[in-house]
Amino acid sequence: MTTMLTAPWLLPADEAARLQTLHLYAGPTCLYEPVFGGFIDLAALIFNLPVAFISLADADEMTYKTNLGLPQLEHQPRAASVCALTIRHNAPVLFTDLSQPAQLSRLTTAATQAVQEHGIKFYASIPLRMPNQCPIGTLCVVGFHARPFCAAEQQVLEQLAELVEQTLVIRQLCLASSWLGEEHWSRIQTTLTEGLWELAALVRYLLKRSGPQIPVPSEVLEPVSRRLTGLHSTLAVHPGSLL
Repeated sequence: MTTMLTAPWLLPADEAARLQTLHLYAGPTCLYEPVFGGFIDLAALIFNLPVAFISLADADEMTYKTNLGLPQLEHQPRAASVCALTIRHNAPVLFTDLSQPAQLSRLTTAATQAVQEHGIKFYASIPLRMPNQCPIGTLCVVGFHARPFCAAEQQVLEQLAELVEQTLVIRQLCLASSWLGEEHWSRIQTTLTEGLWELAALVRYLLKRSGPQIPVPSEVLEPVSRRLTGLHSTLAVHPGSLL
């Protein structure tokens, strides 16, 4: 019996289509490219959190190929992952204080044990949806202390997730196409990676000027949101941007 069968309520109704979508857009080498590391580095920086990662949800296992702050967490049973809730509901999931019984009660026993083992108190994730709206994984930020997470912060995290989605779609089209190919993907990845580096430099400057604040103040979030919109527009001009 697989781990997943112990928690059938974690399966979305469209699980078969979702798995087909995962295997189309996220092959064995997916997420190892530098651009995906740039996404999680930026997410952790914006929200001043120690952990950020992109997860992929296979049938029984959650994998964390792009992972900042929890290098020992390469994969875990899906029923032991908080991200399984994001996949199940195909919607953002937020836990501001996982030391509270009311919040822990939303998790499986295995997920509760994993959270406590890693000392996780804060968790926010956004589903990564492909053009058919099936979620193949999540973009997450995690902390070891409880903290609030305002609507403006969630909006910026959603913008980052949209960029990851868009990047995955373009990557798949390029690598599957004889007229685009790896060379075109490499050019797109370089352009986007440079844009993420520039945005990270801006975030460092804004955070230094504003000082540490929780939630992140609007004078940081608003210019970051505008830059993310600009990156989204830059990607939109490339063939394969279907979002």
